[in-house]
Amino acid sequence: MTYASITPDVRRLWGFGRRGSTVCHTITPRDPQEVIDAVVAVAEHNASSPDFLKRGVVARGLGRSYGDNAQNSGGLVIDLSGLDRIHSIDAESGIAVMQPGVSLDQLMRAALPHGLWVPVLPGTREVTVGGAIGCDIHGKNHHSAGSFGNHVVQLDLLVADGSVLTLRPEGSLDDPDGSIFWATIGGIGLTGIILEVHLQMTHTETAYFLADTDRTANLDETIELHTDGSESTYTYTSAWFDSIIDEPHLGRAGLARGSLATLEQLKEFAPEKAKDPLAFDAPHLFDVPDVFPNGLANKLDFTIVSKAY
Repeated sequence: MTYASITPDVRRLWGFGRRGSTVCHTITPRDPQEVIDAVVAVAEHNASSPDFLKRGVVARGLGRSYGDNAQNSGGLVIDLSGLDRIHSIDAESGIAVMQPGVSLDQLMRAALPHGLWVPVLPGTREVTVGGAIGCDIHGKNHHSAGSFGNHVVQLDLLVADGSVLTLRPEGSLDDPDGSIFWATIGGIGLTGIILEVHLQMTHTETAYFLADTDRTANLDETIELHTDGSESTYTYTSAWFDSIIDEPHLGRAGLARGSLATLEQLKEFAPEKAKDPLAFDAPHLFDVPDVFPNGLANKLDFTIVSKAY
């Protein structure tokens, strides 16, 4: 691919935090070779090349990073959401092989019929696997499973000269000591662009959770509940923490803690669900408009929400 064959769209991009938007030249390849060709075109740019090839290249997924790490002002952005094929899912080993643009929602829906669960889930399923690796995301099970990178068993990485390296956490022929692999985990794309991922999924008997909910009255109670050892019996935990209210209730929280339900637990607590234990239904109810009014996140609103919660 020469620069003449790269015909990007000019788009204004921003992160999930909606701050610091930039105008970028974007392409959305459908084949890994298109990504390789684009990176080589950037690496081999010369004086006659268009300006957007002279500012490097950045990979982008679904744009859920809070900051600007998936933007490249005036330069080339490769939107990897078009590389969204799941190549294989092995129910026995739990290994799923996929392209970097696969979303966690897509992966979950494909894996659950095989009795497999995404090992780490952040606050949204609309995150690509490539982005999850680049940001080494955490989930509500961080205390028990660690971050996303702990579950990557192999990846193919495109580097600046157009070559593709096969990387593993314990090392590989292309990366004997594993240093490039671990620099890529949480490396926000600075080592290269991920083209393929082998991910260790979590085995599960159901698509449901067995959860407990606790409420605390103040910060002392919240800390005590987090440190009394009870959290070790749960694989997932989250809390709504009230930092708006004044003393003596500052730090009060609503805690939800749970684990994936076994089939026997589902039969006991939700026998109707046990008839199809791996069914997953999360309907998309509505879209939030792109232009959201400023000022809605204020003390009054959060006070009302915290009290209601």
